[in-house]
Amino acid sequence: MEPTSKNDRGLTANLYEGVGWIRTQNGVFNLDEPEFLFDDIAHALSQIPRYNGHTLFPISVAEHSVNVARICRMLYSDNALCREGLMHDATEAYLSDVPAPFKQFLPDWSAIDNKLEYQLRQHFDLGTKTKECKKADWIALFIEAYFLVPGAGEDFSDPLNLRPQALEMMWEEGGILQPQNAGWESDKRLFYTVGKLYGLA
Repeated sequence: MEPTSKNDRGLTANLYEGVGWIRTQNGVFNLDEPEFLFDDIAHALSQIPRYNGHTLFPISVAEHSVNVARICRMLYSDNALCREGLMHDATEAYLSDVPAPFKQFLPDWSAIDNKLEYQLRQHFDLGTKTKECKKADWIALFIEAYFLVPGAGEDFSDPLNLRPQALEMMWEEGGILQPQNAGWESDKRLFYTVGKLYGLA
């Protein structure tokens, strides 16, 4: 359901009750009948900041996702894992990026995210979540934090003891994994380029 008139958009408490939708660059995305478009995902993720914007300069979810795909390539040389790495946060194009420590207090949001991720993984043929992709995600986080977050991520949870490996990897391939601050349009182009490389776009 999409509002079509001034009355439909009235400021009433139950305006969106039972109806979950947003307008995207290519139409309307409805939670009840999700249609995933790679272009919408690339566009949105390139403008959504990691860490709720509390960084030295912005780093988008798109840039983070590209780096997770790169780390999967460096560690595993497996295209399926690279595909998963690029798309592991793709639901955030529709639900935004919630800081991990807050998610425990948002069970309804988490349930919606889990359902949407299952549907998205089916759509893009990504399979189930892998521990390899999760490892790459942690490594990307510690590299980002080192450059962008006060304290350089030293106080971040590190259940897999991956921060030392991350701080070594951040210098590999000319420092390609380090935050670039290239702007959202550049992030979108890069996300799209990597998506085409792995048959997602």
